Amino acid sequence: MNQIKFAFTILLLLSLTACKKDQNEYRMVNKDFITPVYYEQVYQQALIKTLAAIPGEVAINAFALKRQQLTESYLAELAALSSSEDWPMAGSLPDDKIQKLAEVNRPIPENKAKLIELLKISDQDMIGFHVKATCSVGLRDKALRDWSNDKLKILLNNLNETQTIKP
Repeated sequence: MNQIKFAFTILLLLSLTACKKDQNEYRMVNKDFITPVYYEQVYQQALIKTLAAIPGEVAINAFALKRQQLTESYLAELAALSSSEDWPMAGSLPDDKIQKLAEVNRPIPENKAKLIELLKISDQDMIGFHVKATCSVGLRDKALRDWSNDKLKILLNNLNETQTIKP
């Protein structure tokens, strides 16, 4: 009987501590979200521009135009929700992104599959940034956190559309 009481007490304590609110809830500052998503959007624009320039890929042109418009809208909304101090300084992409772009910088059919794969990964990264921003230790700024959550559906649609492109 004592073992049952002990086990029940331990279970109760574990439940109570698991339900305790995190004292450090919403730790992420705007800049920690804005910088990576900004660079990821610039990177996606470069990938899409190269993909759209491949000769004979007429179907991709509509996809590229739509994504360009979504990116412009995304960045404009993000700018409206944040201050200029939160934005990265003007400059180039991170080295890993530059290297990946250099590998596929020519708009030739041989690069199409790699461009699509890089775009899929980038779409997944964008979703990851937004999930992280909306979790319990995500963005402190409620308006930006809510906006980030609202964008998840669009980002999932972007990934779905990218996955339908034939390599």
